[in-house]
Amino acid sequence: MLGLTYDPKLTFSEHIKLTTEKASTSLNILRALTTTQWGKQKETLVATFKSITRPILEYASTVWSPIIRETNLNKLQTI
Repeated sequence: MLGLTYDPKLTFSEHIKLTTEKASTSLNILRALTTTQWGKQKETLVATFKSITRPILEYASTVWSPIIRETNLNKLQTI
C-alpha cells in the first residue's frame, strides 16, 4: 500500500528489508561524492543525505514505528 509492505504479524520485516536496500543504494551516491581525490563539502553531503536517504528511512514511520521490533529498528539505525 503506497510503498509500505505489510505482513500478517505486522512485524514490518519485509518493509525494513526493502527500505535498507533502498537506503544502501542511495548511500552509494554519498560515497561517490566523498572520494579523497574529489569530494564535496560537509554541508553539501548533509543536504544530500537529508534530501535523498532520510526520506527513504522515515517513509511511513508513523505506521510502523510504534510497533516495530527492536531488531528491525537496529537495522535501520545501522544504515
